[in-house]
Amino acid sequence: ARIHEREAEAQRTRELRIAEEVLPKLTADNLPRTLRPPELAGLLSVLSRGQQRAADELPNALLRRLCRRGDATPKELLQEAAPFPPALLMRAVVAVEKQRRERWDKDVLDVVLQAAALDMHAVDDRPRAALATAAAALWAAARRPFDERLNANRCLLVPSAALRLQVELAEQAALS
Repeated sequence: ARIHEREAEAQRTRELRIAEEVLPKLTADNLPRTLRPPELAGLLSVLSRGQQRAADELPNALLRRLCRRGDATPKELLQEAAPFPPALLMRAVVAVEKQRRERWDKDVLDVVLQAAALDMHAVDDRPRAALATAAAALWAAARRPFDERLNANRCLLVPSAALRLQVELAEQAALS
């Protein structure tokens, strides 16, 4: 799991470098169709830093494209956005929202929340998220704009976090 996390961190760093160069050229209306999901996630992460002014509606457009306008399943988002876990996407959305109000697509926010719930556990050959990543997802879920979505539907993030905690405690007890 640690090897996987180190590889993902190196890949995220590469994607973020590229995103810093590309971001100033983009608007919500001229997003190239050739952008891959990790590139879209990287662009959203760079936007969240607040160092570069984003064109109006660009953050929402990036997230919508990443989630295929809400048509992507949480599992697809989890796999396609790698090396960016849903928790990092959520943290980026919260940071952008803090900088300025955005009109986020509710269906897209729901997909990201459900992907974060899925990331709490091992999926196929992908290990479960590190505890710090799981904590980041819960932190972001309690903030705008995710807090409204968390209360509005049957989000699996909180039950998933409870199950993850139960698994961690059981593994800890088995090791001691």
